[in-house]
Amino acid sequence: MPGERCCMSNDSACSNSVMGLSVRKLELPHWLAIWLLIGVAWFLVAVAWMPTNKLYQQGLVAFLWLPALLTVFVRPAFCIELVRANKFLMLTFAGLFVWSSISLLIAEPSLFLKELKRQLYVGFFLLGVAAFVRHNERLAYQTLIFAALLLALAAVVSTVDFYVLQGYPLRLRLQGIGQLSHPILGGYVIGLVAAWLACGRVNLWVRLLALVVLLVFMLLTQSRGVWLAFLAVCVLMPLWQSSRRGWLPLVLLVLAGAPLFFVFIDVVLARGFSYRPEIWVKSLDMISLAPVWGVGFAADYHIVGGGGKVFDHSHNLLLHVAIMSGIPAVLMWLTIWAGVAWQGWRHRKTPLGSLLCASVVFSSVACLFDASSLWGTPRPEWFLTWLPLGIALGLGRTSVPAAVSQT
Repeated sequence: MPGERCCMSNDSACSNSVMGLSVRKLELPHWLAIWLLIGVAWFLVAVAWMPTNKLYQQGLVAFLWLPALLTVFVRPAFCIELVRANKFLMLTFAGLFVWSSISLLIAEPSLFLKELKRQLYVGFFLLGVAAFVRHNERLAYQTLIFAALLLALAAVVSTVDFYVLQGYPLRLRLQGIGQLSHPILGGYVIGLVAAWLACGRVNLWVRLLALVVLLVFMLLTQSRGVWLAFLAVCVLMPLWQSSRRGWLPLVLLVLAGAPLFFVFIDVVLARGFSYRPEIWVKSLDMISLAPVWGVGFAADYHIVGGGGKVFDHSHNLLLHVAIMSGIPAVLMWLTIWAGVAWQGWRHRKTPLGSLLCASVVFSSVACLFDASSLWGTPRPEWFLTWLPLGIALGLGRTSVPAAVSQT
């Protein structure tokens, strides 16, 4: 009857309206997504282009942590779904968070509330990156590639500024602009984005030019750990990229690196192993003194090497975490990292998944030699630790989407 058809029509319209409302609750508002885009781009690019660390931190508060916090209130259903899609990683991260907090409370109770904000910074960062990636995976991939190109430009500016404008000799280790001023950490940031471009889908000539610039920067820092990390990406890339492009970075590394390698060979060999074996042995001794809870992640420790040389960290992320928060914290971090690697492997056929695979390989090698912080304030080391985790959380899905061609 006409009346019945009208009721059925109204019920259908009401049902569609409810479904539409539910779908919108699982999506970010356009204005919030743009805000997160700015924040992620700021984290990636301003690390080089901001003159001071204070400005860099302030920008992260305004452009990334604040919208991440708002996401919890504006789209709670979105956040809940993000957690559900990443139960394993979320639970393990929560375990690491709590364990590190307890170790800090035991070792340095007076610093607990003050230092707890560092962990909250990490949490907001992960939420911001994951929300942005989940909202638009294609845009997230393009943001990483665009940031890599801007950092390639920063590498050029750094090289010209250091060797030409400031007049330092070529055999002195390059110190970049902004937060890339540390030869080792700056080299790792540049090396990581070079790995992104190596497996990214970018115009061939743009990619070649940017890669050459980035490789020259890496070599001028004279950091051997960077070379090993990038070489590992080059060798293993064919595992997740079946095309011939997987061998291109290795060829470029040889062509660009061979001439400079012979220029710096005596400087590199003169540094030997840079006290690494001795530092690691002393670190193990420190771990044996507090193997369960560590000394607290806010504590300062020093390792005295041969000849009285003092080092302020273990030059190995796993040893550093063990010293700070105990062996259980290391096991939890390794579990998290295995989850990140698995997420990258599951999405290896997608552009962003390929970049995550490269990040895991590069960071795994880099953290064996130099990275020394988990809960510190945002710094270049976050590119090697929390950024891959944030991307992995954003990629968390019940099913893996088909690969999409992106340029």
